[in-house]
Amino acid sequence: MLDRSLRPAEAGAGAAGPGEVRGNVDRVLFKDLVDMVPLVESLMDRRTNPSYSRRASLVYTPAPAKKGGDLKSAKTPQTLSAKKRRDPGDTGNKSTPDSNGENGSVAPMTQSGAENKPKDKDEIGLLREQVDELQKQLVEKEEALRSAESTVSEMNAVYSTVDGLKRQVAEKEALIKYANSQLQNAKVNCPPACNYIVLYIFL
Repeated sequence: MLDRSLRPAEAGAGAAGPGEVRGNVDRVLFKDLVDMVPLVESLMDRRTNPSYSRRASLVYTPAPAKKGGDLKSAKTPQTLSAKKRRDPGDTGNKSTPDSNGENGSVAPMTQSGAENKPKDKDEIGLLREQVDELQKQLVEKEEALRSAESTVSEMNAVYSTVDGLKRQVAEKEALIKYANSQLQNAKVNCPPACNYIVLYIFL
């Protein structure tokens, strides 16, 4: 269509001569058409070129219905793959009786585990002995504290009795001084026999 539309223009241009256009054709339109020709040619070249990247819209088409035979053939590889996946677990389960001994019997413990048990028992015994010793020391300390408290109470009682005796001695000394002063006064007025009587009265 492009070629047909352009043929009259090209023919007219050839008949009129270069740079001349007939009066029925618009010069501006003719110039625009001439400028568009190389663009159209370049687009046509790109379409014919296989390296040109085409953009196409994706259309979803539903898959055709499968027959019964096709379903069976599709299920068989899945079951085989599932069995293959289960095989490592089955082999692991089968290996457990061998590791535990024949007929599922438990194999004896290793020597390291058997040796660790006596060590643990010895450590527990030592800890118990230490606890017993600490308890004994605690009881002894409590008894010593009780005895110290009793001695302190006894010492307080002794100090209180000593203080009482000191008071009594001080009172007696005061009485003796008073008696001596009275005797000194009585010597002047009484004979020596009166002095003995006064001392007897005060004592």
